[in-house]
Amino acid sequence: AAYTAEQRQQSQNLLNQINEVEEIWKDISGYDGFYQVSNLGRVKSLYRVVTKSNGVKLPVRGRILRERVDAFGYSTVSMRYNNSSSPKKIHQLVAIAFLGYLPDGTQNIVPDHFDENKGNNRLSNLQLITGRANSTKSWLASKKASKYTGVNRHPRSKINPWQANIRLIASSTFYLGSFSSEENASEAYQKALLKFESDEEYYKNNIHQLTNIERKQYLLT
Repeated sequence: AAYTAEQRQQSQNLLNQINEVEEIWKDISGYDGFYQVSNLGRVKSLYRVVTKSNGVKLPVRGRILRERVDAFGYSTVSMRYNNSSSPKKIHQLVAIAFLGYLPDGTQNIVPDHFDENKGNNRLSNLQLITGRANSTKSWLASKKASKYTGVNRHPRSKINPWQANIRLIASSTFYLGSFSSEENASEAYQKALLKFESDEEYYKNNIHQLTNIERKQYLLT
């Protein structure tokens, strides 16, 4: 099921109650007893005793793992288990441990950074949003975006300084118009989104037959 705006706000209100001066550690699913992640976005290995192939037992001290940045700018750590290692995105580990995020795609939500800083993986900087909202948010990140999904500053209009755009299919982004306020632009975005979701199959089957004006009229009426 989709993660609603009300659920996101309730989640954020709960997160704001957490005192991040205190670092809270939780086991990492699939690596219980080996690694933990904290609400401050740090990952550590735990003290354990390993048995070598010759039967000798050696203690392994716990430590904070070194972070690396992947090709997409995300902070990652490498964790070893069963003689193999793989990089894991830290923001996903935090979301799994503290927000109940499931990376299998069944929730139709993804972890997102409030401030767009992929290196800031504190719990208070993470939220769970729909894939569509995340895609639109990323597209607007390089522009002068507002606090509303799908809304950003119009590059030319001074009378209607806010514009709304919505991404509905693959990488296609559609212009919904310019507006006098962020709220009006957001209202248009939400209206178009509800119209699309209520009749998604019709829209997908007829999108290429509609002109830009017809598409806009369909979404906003």
